[in-house]
Amino acid sequence: MPAEYERHGGYLTILDAETGQILVILACGTMNPEKREKYLHFSQEKALRLFENKDHNTSYESRDEENLKFAGAIRGEEFIYSFSGPQEDVDEAICISMFYIFEPSESNRFWFKGEKLLNYYNDVYVRNGFVHKFLSLTRRYNENILMDKILRDKGSIL
Repeated sequence: MPAEYERHGGYLTILDAETGQILVILACGTMNPEKREKYLHFSQEKALRLFENKDHNTSYESRDEENLKFAGAIRGEEFIYSFSGPQEDVDEAICISMFYIFEPSESNRFWFKGEKLLNYYNDVYVRNGFVHKFLSLTRRYNENILMDKILRDKGSIL
């Protein structure tokens, strides 16, 4: 198993989507002390880059690996959620979890419904134990928009 699947911590950054002000930076899980500064920087960079690219919904849309600009941030209606630590798809899955928990508009949550979200549940959930708690929270909060039905219909592992 690749080393990045063994990463069990990182930083969550939440930005005000209207002003770009950083509202929260939260250390989550356990991190290699040598990586903390790097994860903190990338968590903020992803969020701020997404804020600057107003027409983008995810930082994946402005991803540029050569210039150390990675995926892992999601634009919500009120907030921008960014995570850095494990690997890009896990970072993004954690952001989607935060999106589902904190966004006020239920209709806004439909943006991540369907195949993309199922891929996170079925693929990322299996590969990285750290993300289990985040995705489980998402699943619980998501029951109002029939996530359990979607997962059952698609043969999810959950």
